[in-house]
Amino acid sequence: MIRSAYLHAIENGYYFYHEADSGSIGMNPFKVPRFSEDDFREIIEKLHGNKIDESTTKTPDFLVGQIAIELKDLQTESLFDKDRQVSIGKIFKQYPGKFVDLYPLLNYGELTAPFHTLIQNTVKNHIKKASKQIKALKETQTISNAGIILLNTGMFTLPHELLKSFVQGILDNNTRTIEFAFIFSQRMQTNGFDTYAVFPSGFIGRVPDEIRILESETDKMVEAKMTQLMQDLLNVNAIVSMHPISFLQNGKIFYWHPGKIMGGMTKHFERD
Repeated sequence: MIRSAYLHAIENGYYFYHEADSGSIGMNPFKVPRFSEDDFREIIEKLHGNKIDESTTKTPDFLVGQIAIELKDLQTESLFDKDRQVSIGKIFKQYPGKFVDLYPLLNYGELTAPFHTLIQNTVKNHIKKASKQIKALKETQTISNAGIILLNTGMFTLPHELLKSFVQGILDNNTRTIEFAFIFSQRMQTNGFDTYAVFPSGFIGRVPDEIRILESETDKMVEAKMTQLMQDLLNVNAIVSMHPISFLQNGKIFYWHPGKIMGGMTKHFERD
């Protein structure tokens, strides 16, 4: 195995071996809860809002007074998608070298814009769908303002601040229906002994005063869930740990890695 890998690398300039990773070593019983639409429904109800009943016509999820809110969840890591891998391979076809680090905050020169556009289109599609649903509701009742709650529960290679900038650009240039967004990201990493977890959130756009409390209520929800977690480690809908991803396209090895945990449990991690 080692010799054949060495000979392949000598001949081709690289050797690539891929092995599936479940995202958790399984030695650490500490599970980090995955937040969902149900959790935010509880918060909306605290704001004297309600979940809109489902019907044959697609409508947004929530209504607070005359403010319509749709919730969209980024549950899937796009680097696992074969079509996305092919698209990335095409973008970086002329990139020098055999290895490409897909950390989105890196500067790839003229290739940065098309790479970011590829990622941004995933977010844009969710916002387009939300806009259509809100427009459908406007046909039957008066809506004074509309927004979106965007959960990033699975696309862990997309940094929170970059996601915010993508959403800001979409609200500025691609929609007149959605005036604000609340973005909530979940990131967790474990090495089997220590665990790192953060839940950054924040608003973008023209936010109605009666909705701003959503941010502080979300912080309370996270604190309550994490406290409850310590009391019941088994019955938890948990998020998957961030872990390295790699694939081969056009003779290049593409990879992403989350960095290493530094300083013990829930302290911080360091991206090399």
